[in-house]
This record gives sequence, C-alpha cells and structure tokens, in this order.
Amino acid sequence: MEKKATRIGLNLLALLLVFCMGFGFLSASTVKAEGLKETSEIQNTFNKEDEQIKISTPEDLKALREYVKSGKIMQGQSALLMKDIDLNGFDLGEYNSATAWTLSFDGQGHTITGFSETEYGLFGSHFTAGKDKSGSLVDTVIKNLHLNINVDIPNAAYMDGRKNFFYGAFANNSNSNGGYSIENCVVSGSIDLKVPEGEEPYFYCGTFLGDLGNGAMKPAMKNCMSMVEMTIDNKGSYEEWEEAPELAGLAIHRSGRAYAVNCLSLSKITVTEGSDRCHVYGTSSNAQESYYNSDLVKATEDVAGANTGAKTTAELKTAKTYAGWDTKVWSIEEGQYPALAQFAGTSQDFTALKALIAKAKEIKNDDGKYTPVSFQTLQDAIANAEKALTAEPVLKDTEYIQTAALQSAMDSLVLFSEWKTAVETLEQALKNAETVSDTIVYTSSSQKAFDQALESARKMSADKNKASIKEITDAAGLLSEAQKNLTENADTTKYYSVKDKAIRDTNRDYVYTSDSWEKYYPVYMVYNSLIPKDTPKEEQKKLDDAAENLAEAYTWLVKNADFTAMRAAIVDAGMQDEEDYTAATWEAQKKALDAANQFDQKNTPVDDQEKVDGATTALETATVKLVLKTDWETLQTALKNAAALEAQEEAYTTNSWTAFKTALDTAKGIEETNTTTQAVADAAKALTGAQAALAKKADSTALNSAIAEADKLKEADYTSASWSAFAETLANAKAVDQNNATQAAVDAAREGLELAQSKLIEKTSFAGLNEAIQAAEALKEADYTRDSWKAADVAAALAEAKAIEQDPENTPQADVDAAVQKLADAVEQLVKKGDPKALDEAVKSAEALKAEDYTASTWAALQAALAEANALDRGNADQAAVNTQTEKLVAAMDALVKAADKAALAEACALAEAKDSDKYTQVTYESLQTALADARAVLDNGDAVQQEVDKALEGLNKALAGLIKIEKAEAEGYQVTAEIPDNAELSITKQDEQKTEAAQKNIRKDYEDAELLALFDINLGDYQLGKGESVKITIALKEAAWGYDSYKVYHEKEDGSIEYLDAVYDAEGHTLTFTVSSFSDFGVVGFKNASADNPDENSGSNGNSAGQNSSQNGSGTAQGSSTGAGVSTGIAADSPSAVLAAAALLAAAGLAAFLVYRRRTTK
Repeated sequence: MEKKATRIGLNLLALLLVFCMGFGFLSASTVKAEGLKETSEIQNTFNKEDEQIKISTPEDLKALREYVKSGKIMQGQSALLMKDIDLNGFDLGEYNSATAWTLSFDGQGHTITGFSETEYGLFGSHFTAGKDKSGSLVDTVIKNLHLNINVDIPNAAYMDGRKNFFYGAFANNSNSNGGYSIENCVVSGSIDLKVPEGEEPYFYCGTFLGDLGNGAMKPAMKNCMSMVEMTIDNKGSYEEWEEAPELAGLAIHRSGRAYAVNCLSLSKITVTEGSDRCHVYGTSSNAQESYYNSDLVKATEDVAGANTGAKTTAELKTAKTYAGWDTKVWSIEEGQYPALAQFAGTSQDFTALKALIAKAKEIKNDDGKYTPVSFQTLQDAIANAEKALTAEPVLKDTEYIQTAALQSAMDSLVLFSEWKTAVETLEQALKNAETVSDTIVYTSSSQKAFDQALESARKMSADKNKASIKEITDAAGLLSEAQKNLTENADTTKYYSVKDKAIRDTNRDYVYTSDSWEKYYPVYMVYNSLIPKDTPKEEQKKLDDAAENLAEAYTWLVKNADFTAMRAAIVDAGMQDEEDYTAATWEAQKKALDAANQFDQKNTPVDDQEKVDGATTALETATVKLVLKTDWETLQTALKNAAALEAQEEAYTTNSWTAFKTALDTAKGIEETNTTTQAVADAAKALTGAQAALAKKADSTALNSAIAEADKLKEADYTSASWSAFAETLANAKAVDQNNATQAAVDAAREGLELAQSKLIEKTSFAGLNEAIQAAEALKEADYTRDSWKAADVAAALAEAKAIEQDPENTPQADVDAAVQKLADAVEQLVKKGDPKALDEAVKSAEALKAEDYTASTWAALQAALAEANALDRGNADQAAVNTQTEKLVAAMDALVKAADKAALAEACALAEAKDSDKYTQVTYESLQTALADARAVLDNGDAVQQEVDKALEGLNKALAGLIKIEKAEAEGYQVTAEIPDNAELSITKQDEQKTEAAQKNIRKDYEDAELLALFDINLGDYQLGKGESVKITIALKEAAWGYDSYKVYHEKEDGSIEYLDAVYDAEGHTLTFTVSSFSDFGVVGFKNASADNPDENSGSNGNSAGQNSSQNGSGTAQGSSTGAGVSTGIAADSPSAVLAAAALLAAAGLAAFLVYRRRTTK
C-alpha cells in the first residue's frame, strides 16, 4: 500500500515537473532530484546483533557483505532489504572465494541497481547451507529481489587469479552440498565479456549463477526471471571443443541434481562476429517447466540440454504456455510477456525519465570538453534509457533503474583538461619509478607496497581512457608515496648463517635436558621474532646480535637420555593390579618401579644412559616375574592333594607312579620370587594331570570266573573250526600276569574270552528242513492267483532246499535255516483267488445310468470307478481286491449329485461385467469384482450345486446394489464431487439471493465473524437415501474463497432446522469433505479472526445449538490484509511536493479502505 501511494505521488510530481519545465521554473538539478528516489535522509540500519539485519543503504549492504565474509555470523540470523538501493558509483569492497554466503536474504520486493562487481556476484563466491538457532543446517534462501547489473569483464581469462572461473550476478556458484535456493527474483541489465587473443580460459557465466551446484534433488531456483543482455567477444583459442566458455540465460549446470523450475529467461545472449567457439544454453541444462526466447538466443545445437525450454516470442506471449505456473506469483496475460507479480509494472508514461533523457541529450562534446570514454558512456546510458521506454515486460522500477543509471553517467562525465593533467601526473610518477635501483635490497613491506602501487599505476595507465580523474590522481599519488617510503634493508648474511641452530620445535619430546633448553629457548625466541627481510639498515646490529647470541646458546644444549623403553616399562608396570599377584613378587616389582621413577626423565644427560637402561631392564624383569595369586594358590592346592598319596605307591602301577613322582618333585622345586606365573601354572597343571593319571592295580575275579566257565565246555558239541579259535583265546586269558597287569589288560582278556565263547558253532540239525520240503510238495497251482504263484516261485525254493547237503559237521546250521526260511517265504507269498459275482452285478447297474442327469465331477468319479471295475483281472485278483472294486463302484453310484440351474447367475454376471471402474469408488467397485469373481467361479464350476449357485447370485446382486458411483458437478466456480448410489443422480444448484441472505442471517446468529461464501441446493433427484445410508461430498473452493482461518459446512434440513457438519479441510487442495444422510441446502462458511468452535453466546435461535455438530476442520490460516489502518505515506512533511503527494495518498488510502469494506460486505 505504501509503494502504491508513493507511485501515485511520483506521477503527480512528474506532471508538475513537465508543467514547470515548460515555463522554465525548474533547473536541471531539480530534474535529478525528481527523477531519482530521495535517499539523502535515509539512515543506515545495519546492526550485526539483530536477528533480522535491516539493510537500507549502500553502506549497510557493504557492511553486510563484510560481516558474512568474516564467517562469524550468528546462528539463526537473516537479512531484510528495507529500501531500494542505488550502487552506481559506490564501491562495495572486495569479496573472496574462501567464505560461503550462508545468510538468508529477503529483498521484500525492492530493487538494487547499479551492481557492477566483476569477480564475484552480489552474494560473493558461492552459496551453502546456513544454521538455525539450534545449530541445525537450513537452506540459505535469497528471495523477493530485483538486481539490476552493469557488469563489464574486460579479460575473462583471469578471474580471481584462475584460468577457469564461474560468474553470476547473484553468486559465482554453490557449494557441492547445495543447501540454498533463489526464489521470486529478477536480474536485469548487461554483462559484457571479453577474452583476449591467445588466451583459452575455461569459464561458466550465467545471469543468476555460474553453476547451479550438485546438491540434493530439489529446486535451486524457483519462479525467477532474467532480462540481461549478455555479450561475449571471444578472441581466445581453444583446441578442445568441450573447453570452450559456457553461457546461460539462468545458470550453467555442470553436474548434480539441483534444478531450476518455473523460471523465465528473456535475456539476449550475443556471440560477436569472429568469436571463437562458445557453448550457449537458453536457460540451464537442468531446468523444468522453464523457458527462454529462442528468437533472442541461439542455443548450441550439439550440446545436451542447451535448448531446454526453447520458445518463440509468440509462444512466450501465449498464456497457455505457462499452464501450471502459480498465478499468485506470476502476472500472466494473453499477448504479453509474463512478469513476477511482485515486480510487475503497469503502463507508464516515464515522464521523469523522458525529461532526464532530454536534459542528457543537451550535453554536447563537439569541443572535446569531456573525455571520449565518459561521453560515450553517457550516450550508451541514453540509448539504454530510450530502449527501456518500449521494453517488455514493464517492471515497476524500470524508471528508477534507468534514471539512476543515466544520472550516474551524467555525474561521471570527465573534463578532458583535468583528466589530461591527471594522466601527465601519473606518467611522471611511472617515469620516476623507473629510477628505483634494482641492486638495492629494500625491506619487504616497503618493496611490496611499491610493487603493488606500481602495478596499479600501470593498469591505470593502460585503462586511463575509462578511469576518472580521482582514480588516476590517487594511483599517481600512491605510487609516488610508495617510492618515497622505500627503505634499504639490513644485511641478512650473518642472520641466516646460524639458521641451522634455530631449533623450531618446543622440546616436547625432551630431546634436550630441560635445564639446557630453558637457557637456550629465550635466546631462540628473540632470534625467531625478527623479520630479517623487513628490517631497516639502521637496525643492522639487532640482526647481528641475535645471530651471535643464538650461535652461543646452541652450545649450551645438552642431549637428554633416551627414556622410551623405560616409559614403556613404567606404563606396563602401572597397568598391573596388586590384588592379582602374590605379595612377594609384587614387592620385588614395586622396588624396581621405585628405582625407575627416581630418574628425572626431562633432565637426565645422555651420559647417564647406561644407568637408565639398567633400571629399565630390572623393572621389565620384575614385571615378567610377577606371579598371579590364582596360579600360586592352584600350585599349593595341587601339592597338598599330592602329599596325601605319597605313602600309597603299592596301590598303583609302576609307570603311572613314576610320572606322578616326577611332576611332584618339579612342583616342590618352584621358588616364588624366582619364577614366572606361567611356570607356576604349568607345574600345577602337570602335577594335577599326573595325579589324575595314576592307575591302580587290576581285579582279576571276573577273568578267573570266565576261565572256569570256559573249562566246562566240550569239544565234541562244536564244529572243529569254531572250537580251535575258542581254545586259543582261552589259553591267552590263562597267560595274563594278574599281579602286574592293569585292570584294562585283565578286562580285555576276559572280554576276548567271552567273545570267543559266543562264536562257538554247534553241529547242524536237518529235521526242520525235511518238514518244510514235505509241506511244499503238497501245494496246487490252480488254487492261487497267477501273479502270486509266479512271484513266489515255490518250485525254485523247493529245489534249493533239496540241494542242501545234510552233513552235520560241515554244513552250517545257518545255511539250513536260510533254506527253510526261503521256502517258508515263498509259500507265504501265495494268494488265494477271489469270487467276482457281486462286482459283476454292480457293473451292470452303473452302466444303466445317464450322464446328463448328474454333476460333472460325480459322474466322472462314477466312470472312473466303473472303468477300474471292468479293468480288474478276475482270474488274478484275491478276494480283497474284488471286494474293494465292488465297494468303490457302489460308493460312486451313491455319491452321484443332481445338476443345478445357472441361467439367472449367468445373466447377473453379464450385468456386472458391463460396469465401468472409472465411474465408481474403489471400495464398492472392488467389492463388485470380488462378488463377480466368486459368481464366475461358481458359474464355471461344473460341480456347483443349486445352493452354491443361489448363494453366488445373492452375493452378486447385493454387490451390484451397493455400487457407489463418483459424480461431479459445478456451480459458480465450485467443483462438487459426491459418492452416491449407482441409480441416483447428483444435482447442484446455486440458491437465489433471498435464500442466501436468509442463510447468512442464520449463520451470523451463531457466529458473528462467519462469512457465507456460497449456498447450494444439493440433491440426488428422485433417489431417497435409506436408513443408515450416507453420501460423502467434497467441495473444491474457488480461489476467491481461499484464505480463511477455518471453514464449516452449513446444512439447512428439510424440516427447517440447521446443523453445522463435520468437514475436513485440505489446505493444499483447498477442498472441504463431509458426509450427509439427507439433502437440501448446503453452504460453505469461512471464518476469520475467530474460532469456528466458539459460537456466540446468543446462538441457537434456529432451534439447535450452533456448536453441537461443528468440529475443528484443521484448515490452514489464510493471509489477510489490513483494512487501511496505519497506512504510511512514505513522504516527509518537508518534501518539495508534500501537499500534492499527501492529497494523492489520502485519496488512494480512502479508495483502498472503501474497496476493503466493499469486499468484506459482498463476500
């Protein structure tokens, strides 16, 4: 509102200006004052302690850049631009590539004009993420800013001292982690690049950024616009195509995932005739829904992404090109270029600018009064200003920008005579500089100052045509002063001759004794504190004395003994715990440790190294000889246990006793203070093991008993071979020395004898064999099934049994028993034939039935059983097989099921399959598909019974009846979507004014701040909802209804009562969703500055409480605007045109208040 009022005031002032100029009332100085925004009374507002740092002046902006460059900004800080800023002729100071910009900056719709820095953008070298108050990383956001630039880079080969570089008006590039975004910003003006002959710089230049960066996959630029004339004169030479310079209408994108979205480039990129190769991108190779003017930019055809977003002028002036763009952010009108709404201007007459152009054109240079370059700069400014009069699109600050640039060019005109004098002074200073001797060594500081001044003066001389008188005069003065201050340096020969004696470390590792180092170090510090190459000749003695003193101090240094091994031994000893070791060994180690600690490790001369090593060895040995209490106690326990067995030697075998005695003697010989804990543990283990291995003498009772039993057997009862083995084993058992043998040997002899006895073979009996042969010979083949007789092969078994030689001595009993068993097995395999009479009768009955009378599966089962019965080989089947087939066939006949009628089910399936999924809710349509799948399965099931068919038909009909379709309707810009029964029809009609006003009155009784945004009659035609039925309705609010704090749905029932329905508000989609069980009038109610859950105390006049059925709908807050209170005019009381401007502003404020009132009362 303040800016609008200011613009009205400016227009009135411009009209007054034209009137006064016509009568000669105003001077040229008045043109300047009226054409530019008044800044003389604007105060600096920068305060680095503010959470939101306010920027109002060029000085504030410079201070902000210095603050960010320091790298010491506070967490959670950001910056706000409070005023438009003109940088024409202002020095912002240098930036650097080391410090990233991490401070979010909100331009608040203001403009910064006249930016001309050539090494870094307005926000320095690069962006990266900042930190909030808690220290968490947050994106650095630059938004709501119009930056007007005039950048001339005369040698793009060496930006920031590199042969490859990035440049953009906002920043050169971004950090690799991204962490930034540029939103709702404009850059306009010009960038001129030149690459001299012979150079081949590899650089990237975009209007906003040299490189988008490769951070996270998210928009780095959004809703941004460029209007820059970029020109490159590339006289460089490039051997490789890919190394050519790259230019972009928005930003170069080298790699990564960051991208630009909803951005527009109306920039013009010109590669001058005769230039070497360049890569030109219209927008950026990683841009989405972003466009550039292909009539102004010829993108490189063979570079991927160069022509992303190419549109002709006609296409860019077509509104549908920007479908999906936010119309609250962009001003989009058919036949015109779009512009960011915050910066868009209206048709302007540019009265003040035209007046200033006329004034500028009056300035002539026919007599050479001004330098050619400064006069040409003025002509260029005039041309740019005239071009701006018809440029598209019109921005609100176009006049301000062009007026500032033109006024700056007028103010910067350089008088040739004064300029010539300044140049002569500079050339004389350069000539004088040539007299400086190159044989004299000067102090480094004075030489450096002279070299820098000389370099600056030479550059100034080369560019003198473009320089101001002050710049030339300052360069000459600095050079003369620097030459005057050149100071001859002292002779550094003696100083550097002792440099090898300047020990730079801090004796941290005590290479030298502490006493000698403490004497040496102060002398060294004096020597080291001097800067020999920056010491005047008058201070020669100071250098020489420091050198001589250092040489003498070096002789004082004494090497310290090496304590590396001792320190390790002490650490190792210190890691031990007294509680773990025996008192004697711990005392010995403690004594050795105390002796080691007697040495001063910082101050023991190397001559005492032998003593140090001896103490170290003693400590290492004492530590190794520490004996763990647990090991020593284990050894003592083992000795105590062994002592109880020393008198029992006769009870054990000689060998086991000898091993035990050896281990016992070793354990007794261990000395506590002259051993290791490992030796103690090994002795204890050996003694315990030897004791456990003691073997007692054997008990021969069982062996003697076995021998006595064996002696009772008679050789005549057994075969010769088995008796021979038995007799040998018996002899061995009797030969065992029972007095000296171990129990194991005695037990082995017994076990061998018992085994040999078990292997004795008695002579053979043939009685059983002969009986089996006689029984087999009595069998008849005709009594048994063919297969069993063949498989049993009784004849073969009988022949084999008869072939057995009946020799009792040599024929094994096992062979005889095996023949008997084989003959018995053969007989057992024989199977008696069965009687098939009952089976044949069942087959006859089954063959008389008809297939069409029964279900497919039961009929198929019958046919299978019938085929199996007919296939039975009756001459080869036993009675069980015959009975089984008979039972299966009878069971199949009993299981036959009559077929079902499916006609009605087929008709219902056809009806369900004709339904379109797009018309119905997912839930009800999926329910239908489930029921249809079940019905189709029954329909296709040949075994389905009538009950299953009827059940499937019932389920399918129920699903058809339960279909809920989705219908949409529209009324007065409101889109209504309802989920209704399939046979219902949605109808929505906007109610007339009378009903709407009546409803508004009812609502106001319940809610004083409520606005009835729309009232509709919503119904389902002739369809009546049944008991328990309800309908879900979603209303998409039109844009005019957005922005309220919360919403409710007003429902006037058929009986005249009123209720407020629960509704869920989707802030992103601007929709209200609710459920109803009856229909009539429904209204959308919006609330501002009041809670929808707190109706007025006088509510309920319609018969029900307004709050009974209401609920918080969860809507987001809307952005409201003031009704005019506190409007600032922005003009001081003593302004030259305060009266006219104040009158215009008061009229504008009154109109604004009326419009706000009208809007509130007509919603």
